[in-house]
Amino acid sequence: MIIKKRFLVGIFILAIGIFAFVFYLGFNNNSIEITGNTVIESSTELDSSNLTADSISSVVSQFGLAKHNSQSDCWVVYKGKVYDITNFLPIHKGGINKILSYCGTASEFEQAFIKQHGTSKASTLMRIGVFMGDFMDRGSLNEF
Repeated sequence: MIIKKRFLVGIFILAIGIFAFVFYLGFNNNSIEITGNTVIESSTELDSSNLTADSISSVVSQFGLAKHNSQSDCWVVYKGKVYDITNFLPIHKGGINKILSYCGTASEFEQAFIKQHGTSKASTLMRIGVFMGDFMDRGSLNEF
């Protein structure tokens, strides 16, 4: 009888722990909701590692991209996709300064990248960069 009670108490505590964990995730979920034509800027807190094919893809505007223009926060665009390459900067064989001026840019980065590497390093960029969302420049917004 004592073992049965302990087992039930253990199950109860486990259930409370699972509920608390799910509740915590619900309040700390950095997912982005897009309704209608509303574009919500991505934040640096977004963790793209938990995005799935069923997730709503985030959209990063030119304004949002431009905020990520430093050595400690470097986002770039390649082929319409936004990548956070901050962690790659210190190990870039050409040095940080070769990329730093292109942080927070779209076409500028892509043109410089293609000029330097052609398409030979594109798969490397997509592998080392953290996908942050699709890029949407002002000219392609269908609103107002």
